[in-house]
Amino acid sequence: MDALRALYPEFYIEIQAALRVITREVASSAVANADTQGLSPPGRSGRGEGNLIGSIRGGVTHTKGWIKDDANRDGYYYPRLYEYADAGERAFMRPAVDQNRGKIYSDLDAALERVKSKFNESGL
Repeated sequence: MDALRALYPEFYIEIQAALRVITREVASSAVANADTQGLSPPGRSGRGEGNLIGSIRGGVTHTKGWIKDDANRDGYYYPRLYEYADAGERAFMRPAVDQNRGKIYSDLDAALERVKSKFNESGL
């Protein structure tokens, strides 16, 4: 990716932008999945979402997009319990990726097409 970034900065910028949009959408799906399963009771204050949903977020490195939930209770990162216990019966992150898989591929493909069309227009 570093070589492509150096040779074709437009490619890197376009892919980064697409990954940001994708991770935002997948993180929103994960929040909706957790909410559907009743994993979002109000926090201790009773005013808002619980720590589990409030900690779901996505991001982008220079090589990939990611989503994670790092909610913890007294140092125990409990979201992994829902993801992996009982064969993932109450998983909410992995299904969000699975539900959006087609859109992820199509958004990345569209980003590549935009870069390709820019190169074709510039004669490179």
